[in-house]
Amino acid sequence: MFDTYVLRHGGSQHHTHTIIENRAPTDESLRLLKEMEKAAQDKMLGSIRLDNCPIDCVIHAHQDCMGLDLQFIVRLKINSQVIEIKHIHRRQHGSLEEERQAVISGLNSCVAARIAAELLGQAFARADRWVQGIVR
Repeated sequence: MFDTYVLRHGGSQHHTHTIIENRAPTDESLRLLKEMEKAAQDKMLGSIRLDNCPIDCVIHAHQDCMGLDLQFIVRLKINSQVIEIKHIHRRQHGSLEEERQAVISGLNSCVAARIAAELLGQAFARADRWVQGIVR
């Protein structure tokens, strides 16, 4: 605490100033912050539902403040199977339309690849029989 005297016409006045020391975050506080962010994200994704179509879908997007990347979490429910997909879009600093198209294209390819792997993976696992039949 520091005492400061300010001189004005008619005398002086006594002021007391409180200085707050802000310290860098510790490893423990960063761990707690990440836990709280994860819990909030899980709670938010779990609370939003779109029940009027055969595929339930939730898309959560947020911007990484450090790298300015756009981070997406897509949660799909197809045939009572929940699929969660994470996608990071690195900005190319083009026009708004170019960025929009890049985001849509990236999300489409990422989601399509994951759906094919999850839902059709068992069918494609039998591909060795097809290949053996063709090679012979």
